[in-house]
Amino acid sequence: MYAPDAPEPSQIFQRKTKMQPDLEQQVMKVVHEVLTLEQRNDLVDASFREDLSLSSLERMTLFIALEDEFQCDIAQEEVEHIDTIRGVIEFIGTTLDTERD
Repeated sequence: MYAPDAPEPSQIFQRKTKMQPDLEQQVMKVVHEVLTLEQRNDLVDASFREDLSLSSLERMTLFIALEDEFQCDIAQEEVEHIDTIRGVIEFIGTTLDTERD
């Protein structure tokens, strides 16, 4: 049913769930360093525009820092569509998974 060299879905799920907390911590570290925000539990789902009132310059500064931290490129089109820290975590997680495969 699966391609011979492809991991089974359960292996993919295990890999992603193990990586997620570390990735979230790394992203939150960058967010706190760049934006100097106080640590809050609800920050992961806060909207950059609505809740945090980030300017376009602050958003770009954050995404540049994230690109540097994770050694990846985040296209301008993606930046425009990502509006929460959770969105950043999911995008970077997907990008890193794609680069490893």
